[in-house]
Amino acid sequence: MSSCYDCFYDLITCECFYIYKINTEEEQELAAAFGIRSIPTLLFIPMEGKPQMAQGALPKASLKEAIDKVMLGK
Repeated sequence: MSSCYDCFYDLITCECFYIYKINTEEEQELAAAFGIRSIPTLLFIPMEGKPQMAQGALPKASLKEAIDKVMLGK
C-alpha cells in the first residue's frame, strides 16, 4: 500500500484535502478510536457528508474513484 499511498499525488489534481499516513502499531489509541482492524485502512472524511472507510488494498482505479466520489464530490 505504500506505493499506492505515493500514487495519491499522481491521482490528485487539486490541493483541496490532506493525506495522513499513520503507523497503527505506534498509534494504537488512534487506531482504536477509528475502529481500524486491518491494514491498510483508508478513512475518507469529507468536509460535507459522512466519513467512509475502505479496508484492504485498493486497485489504483478504485482508489481514484473513491477520492473522486467521497472527497471531491464528482
